[in-house]
Amino acid sequence: MSNNFTYILILILIIVFVIVLWIVLWRQKTQSLKFDKQMTDIKANYEHEIVYLKSEINRQKYILVNYQKQLGNIDSDNSTVFNFKTDQATENIIFDLTSDKEKLEDEKNKFQEKNKKLWELSIAVHKEKERIDKKKKQIEYDHKQVTESILYAKTIQTALLPAKETIDKCLKEYFIYWRPRDIVSGDFYWLKDLPDQMIFAVADCTGHGVPGAFMSALGISFLNEIISHEKVIQSNLILEEMRRMVKSSLHQTGIDSESKDGMDMAVCVVNKKTNNLTFSGANNPLILYRAGELIEYAATRNPVGVFIRESDFTSYEIDLQPDDIFYLFSDGFADEFGGDRGRKFSKSSFKQLLLELNLNKLSLTGQGKKIDETMKNWLGETYHQIDDMLVVGFKVN
Repeated sequence: MSNNFTYILILILIIVFVIVLWIVLWRQKTQSLKFDKQMTDIKANYEHEIVYLKSEINRQKYILVNYQKQLGNIDSDNSTVFNFKTDQATENIIFDLTSDKEKLEDEKNKFQEKNKKLWELSIAVHKEKERIDKKKKQIEYDHKQVTESILYAKTIQTALLPAKETIDKCLKEYFIYWRPRDIVSGDFYWLKDLPDQMIFAVADCTGHGVPGAFMSALGISFLNEIISHEKVIQSNLILEEMRRMVKSSLHQTGIDSESKDGMDMAVCVVNKKTNNLTFSGANNPLILYRAGELIEYAATRNPVGVFIRESDFTSYEIDLQPDDIFYLFSDGFADEFGGDRGRKFSKSSFKQLLLELNLNKLSLTGQGKKIDETMKNWLGETYHQIDDMLVVGFKVN
């Protein structure tokens, strides 16, 4: 998930950077067009002033010529050649024209220099865009490869979970609400059907996504070995053996620098002959709905893994009655943020939800759908799932 999130963050940053570059280029182009218009207006005004001043000079010359004729200073037949003192105003006009021309040339040079810099910047931006596009394509390819790998991992993880046919054979009625946060999950459920017992377990591994999925595969493997090879059947001893195997596999001895990975787990063992159920929990409790009320069986406050104060896992023996409904779950559902105030759903609200579902006489299939609907409404459009979620409700007889 960390790599996935990093790729997405980098992709977002690249897109933002391209947008910023496009805005810069657009603003530069706009400024260039504005400058071109100003230069065009200056040139047009300059040419208009030149025409006007030339016309004015000729008019003044005509007036002066006629004046000289009247004084007899020039020959009326040779009106284009005459002598008179230089008009200081005319000199000033010529000087101003020369000055404006120099200014125009200076503005033209500045414009050409700015245009050159804009062109160089445009080339640099184009090259940077090509580099970003290339990097973006590489990130998209890498993301696709990783996603395809995780999707394949989900197929493997799903195959490790109990088949629907097996669950249908063992349980009278049930629902399984399993919602991974990141395609694959650190929460898993496990079932083993033996001649005289049926064992059902729900676990919440450290982490979620790919790391959690690795731990779940490890947990499933350990459960299969404990039941099939070591023939351990008691619920509390299953947890004890699980703890030993997790600590041994992860090389946990209790020092601070070591990994504290492990899992929370609830294990139920149903004895088909005596019609009772034995429960043991490592941080995960069991809830029983019976005769209009919820009964909670507390878990031992120890994980399956290394812990600062390790204690033995306790077990509860429950005589089964008709219509008993049992609930096993991870903490993901209760810990989701949402609602109007952005708070956690909470364990008390979760228990109240289970009670209402039963008081409303919903079937277990209907309860699973209602739980899903409740969480979607709780998250809404504002909040996103922060943890894997797993809730299992079942009837034994």
